[in-house]
Amino acid sequence: LPSEDPARGPAAAAQERAIARLQLQLMRAQAPAERQRLLDQLWEAEQRYSNSTARPRAALSVGGQRASVKVLQQTLASDELVLEYVLSEPQSYCLVIGRSRIRIARLPAKAHIEALVDRITQEVRSGRSPSPARSTELRAALLTPIQESQAARRLFIVPDGKLHLLAFDALLDHAKPESRVVSTVPSANAFVLLRAGRRTTEPERALLAVGGVPYDRMFGSAKPAAGATRSDETRGLLDASFPTQLAVLPTAEVEVQAAARLLGPTSTVLTGDQATESAVKAQALGDFDVLHFAVHAFADPKFPARAALVLLNDPAAGEDGLLQPREIGQFRLRAGVVVLSACDTAVGPTLGQEGVLNIARAFLLAGARSVITTLWPVSDATSAAVMRRFYENLVAGDDVAGALARAKAAVVEQFGGDARATTAAFQIVGVGDHRIASVRLRTAESRSTR
Repeated sequence: LPSEDPARGPAAAAQERAIARLQLQLMRAQAPAERQRLLDQLWEAEQRYSNSTARPRAALSVGGQRASVKVLQQTLASDELVLEYVLSEPQSYCLVIGRSRIRIARLPAKAHIEALVDRITQEVRSGRSPSPARSTELRAALLTPIQESQAARRLFIVPDGKLHLLAFDALLDHAKPESRVVSTVPSANAFVLLRAGRRTTEPERALLAVGGVPYDRMFGSAKPAAGATRSDETRGLLDASFPTQLAVLPTAEVEVQAAARLLGPTSTVLTGDQATESAVKAQALGDFDVLHFAVHAFADPKFPARAALVLLNDPAAGEDGLLQPREIGQFRLRAGVVVLSACDTAVGPTLGQEGVLNIARAFLLAGARSVITTLWPVSDATSAAVMRRFYENLVAGDDVAGALARAKAAVVEQFGGDARATTAAFQIVGVGDHRIASVRLRTAESRSTR
């Protein structure tokens, strides 16, 4: 991880610029007819771009490099399990892989499981606590047949179908949810590659954080609301009939500044006029251990290449402000974690056994070991609280997945069950076992005071 860059000749670069120009025009266009015309042109430009590039990178679809079960088992600790689900009719299955054992567990039918997932996900997203009976039924369907999961400290879930949208940790014991850590991986094979691909050199800098984007200058006036979300409003960004208007996220700048204070003076923060796509791309991204985006985002399951993190645009530089998978995939990262404190960053169409095609997957392909994503729109204020606790735990020595699990539990304890609609949305994609090199950070801090 990752594979070599595809050849990007002048034709591909020209098509990238054409796509950016069209998306800039869409941000300003108001009339549905004009927006539809631009969308038609955008589709044509996307097809030309696809035709002008060499075969796409396939770092997670590794073909001949597919790992054996024995190699996978050797990467697991004795208290870790990989659970690879296959939903089907009339019966579903889970491949249970531990360090010294592998077996297949039989589960209920796909239709039964997905109906339960739909109901519980709807309840959690709306801020309600899931029905105890329904939670018990889904737990019985997915985890009870896997007795080994009760003793495992860490579970790596390979989801299938609608399980991609399930917050698995919500099925665990609410009395002490941080006692077991859950991560999602695109496939068992990707898990091996991510865990085996440990870095030979550590990044020199702690954090690159982006937030406080002045969206009112990009799309017209939109006053921040007390209950603002990093929101599915953005799903209309490339719609024919939706004149775009994004609210400023009032706590995003505070969130990224707090993270920088915790991680130390080697951090870089881009806010306000500096929170541009151009400024992000100008950074030596491979130098950072953590990347953090506290921004609006949107996903388009029909056109996955149009998913984006929404930064400040820079028309003079030809940048539309939309950081999209085709651009992310060209980065060269050494980050232990990329934090997408945004909405719907884990949503996308499935790609068979290799996971979901989305922004998170693009960052994994670019070299990140783990990505923190969201499954649905999240509260701006609650997200900031989760992130503050996450970084406190990370600096204290927790690994990425453990730091997030403890942060989510602490926020629910502080704010009550209403916070669970946001905390449940945050999920780890990747191994999540990276720890910030606190010794390196302390060394950097001591040097800065000399």
